[in-house]
Amino acid sequence: MRLRNRFILFAVFIHSIMALIAYFLLQYNTAFFLVAEGLIIVSVFITAKLYRTFLIPLNILTVVLVSIKEKDFSVKFVKMNQYEIDQLIYVYHKLIDQ
Repeated sequence: MRLRNRFILFAVFIHSIMALIAYFLLQYNTAFFLVAEGLIIVSVFITAKLYRTFLIPLNILTVVLVSIKEKDFSVKFVKMNQYEIDQLIYVYHKLIDQ
């Protein structure tokens, strides 16, 4: 199973559990239910942001691996202002320059 599929499966599993807990809170106290629903919505947005943050380096790695495999060193990347990604881009550019 691919890494991004595992991440999505994990996120769906966690948010399903949170929704189940929120459902039980609805029967106990409506105010707690509303707070739980708000937290679930915030959690979904944070998870989506993390997914996009992790997806960019995976896509870059995929392009780098394909270009190295096909010996096509004409691909250049623009810095993304994220330290880890910029380090990867720097090393790739240094590799293709040699």
